[in-house]
Amino acid sequence: MIPKVDNGNTISLSQFIFIIHGAQVGTGILFLPRTLAEKSGTDGWLVLPLCYLFSTVASIAWIQIARRYSQQLLNNKMGGIIKKTIVIIYIVYFSFYAWVVILNGMLYIKGNLLPKTPDYFIIILFLIPTYLVVSEKIYVLGRYSEIVFYLTIWIVLLFLIPLKEGIILNMLPIFKNGIDGILNAFPQAIFPFTGFEIVFCIYPYLMRKQDAIKGIVIANSITLVFYIFMTLSCFIFFSPDEITSYNQPVLSILKIIEVSFLERFDLIIITLYLFVVFTAWIPYIYAGLLCIGNLTNQENNNIHICIFFLCIILSVFFIHPSWSQAKNWQDLISHVGIGTAYIFPIFMLLVIKLRGDT
Repeated sequence: MIPKVDNGNTISLSQFIFIIHGAQVGTGILFLPRTLAEKSGTDGWLVLPLCYLFSTVASIAWIQIARRYSQQLLNNKMGGIIKKTIVIIYIVYFSFYAWVVILNGMLYIKGNLLPKTPDYFIIILFLIPTYLVVSEKIYVLGRYSEIVFYLTIWIVLLFLIPLKEGIILNMLPIFKNGIDGILNAFPQAIFPFTGFEIVFCIYPYLMRKQDAIKGIVIANSITLVFYIFMTLSCFIFFSPDEITSYNQPVLSILKIIEVSFLERFDLIIITLYLFVVFTAWIPYIYAGLLCIGNLTNQENNNIHICIFFLCIILSVFFIHPSWSQAKNWQDLISHVGIGTAYIFPIFMLLVIKLRGDT
């Protein structure tokens, strides 16, 4: 049995759902329709339900592992060289993932809103509110993720406006390239569903732990619906040949929306969407800090936060990353994520079953 966590630091089922959903949906959706179109044409969206199935299976495996071991992580009791090695691997994974998402967020703000602002200064502006969340208890992250979801869900409806100029025939014929053609997009489509692996770190804080599986399935389902809707919107609006010429087709659709009393309405939406992007990197930073605290046996994370943030600022100051570099790093972490998020929990669950651990 997992010991009871302080009632003042628990999260509800809805907060649990929105933390996971927020970790999944970040800047990846901006590129996803183009990536799917390049690999599988307009059939690319058909691979998303398959990715959803794999992510749900891996999510349930993570919950089964969390029921056995996550409290040891929470109480700084992960002993043994192998366990500490695993913790170090996930510290690097969580930290690098958060860094890549922050870089993508910085680049799209710099490219669309603040082109003359130094990149490291934008990063500093990002890290100030990030610190206010990660330095507090997890219920603050839960409340932030929940309120951001409710305040920004209406943005999705805006994509219905340009669809009146779209052509539904762009979607036909379905299965034009067969099953093999659809599966070509699987490696690129599976990564945007990652984010569920942080369930291992937030599971002990869930108020009703018996609802964990239900929560993770709902979170993955919301993400699936969001990805399918956005992908179909792009496929219907752009022609099959045209969509691959846009680096970020989702943003390109927003630029078409016009309001009579506002200029560059898309910039307002981009600014609001930044709150959603925050919910993508903050859970990973929180999970990484929890692992660092376990490794160092220190509960006070302020020094770890300062060191981590300083590394982010200095890396941007010296590297000045570009979109191509960010894409290369995202491709790297996507390949690593298949192992850390999907393969590892299933492997661990099989080991637990074979050993008969309870």
